[in-house]
Amino acid sequence: MQAPILTYLFSVCLFFQAIIPLAASPDDHLDPQVKKIEGLNNSISLVFKNAREIDEARLRIYFLTASSDPHEAQSGASLMLEGTSFYSYPEGGAGWTWDRLSRATVQRREEQLIITLTHPRLNKKFAYFIEVTGEDWSVQQRWPKHDTQPIDPQTLQRVQMQQPEDAVDMQPLLDTRPQSLSVLLNGGPNLSGWKRRTVKVSFEEASPLLRALKLPRSAKIQAAIKDAKSGEVVSLVPQMVWEENGAYAWGGTALGVK
Repeated sequence: MQAPILTYLFSVCLFFQAIIPLAASPDDHLDPQVKKIEGLNNSISLVFKNAREIDEARLRIYFLTASSDPHEAQSGASLMLEGTSFYSYPEGGAGWTWDRLSRATVQRREEQLIITLTHPRLNKKFAYFIEVTGEDWSVQQRWPKHDTQPIDPQTLQRVQMQQPEDAVDMQPLLDTRPQSLSVLLNGGPNLSGWKRRTVKVSFEEASPLLRALKLPRSAKIQAAIKDAKSGEVVSLVPQMVWEENGAYAWGGTALGVK
């Protein structure tokens, strides 16, 4: 009379064994959707779901681009996002040596964490992998667990830059500026390979980029320098411009500073 009971228990065990593999992986929230930003060819957004489980300060994302690009030996990456700081590996670099490029644009919307990055290498095929670090910077999680995730930017879904829900938020734009002169001197792009021009130079060349960011048409770039001793403030008028794949850098002289 015990046989039917044993058969029932055995069937229950098989049922649970069948559904266990369907459970979500604890690292699924680290699998972002990668999207292309309409009008900004060198920009991508990584959209993470279940954003409440992610602390962007603990994210480290490695980007593996063309094999000819300078790259860190262990990871193979030429670009890296650590926290909100975006880095490139320098030509001739050795060991853990990275040059800071800019600060990523980070947005939280409902259950999503959206990180937007801009670099010419992200407009070509690349691969990436993600690490989550602990308080001591040791790696706690990795996605994918092995190997890397390949991306072809030309096949990505194109989306508009996320618009602010009410007033225009200028903070993402302000966050990309150097925080101090020391940051300016120790970071920034290597302009040696960029195209340089000294005629018809103006900040207005950036207008299409500002429009792509969904900023008001009245938005424009202005710059000034202040003499810390005398308090004199002078507006900066660019005298030269460097261009590379839709990115711009301006230069000039004011108050004796180049």
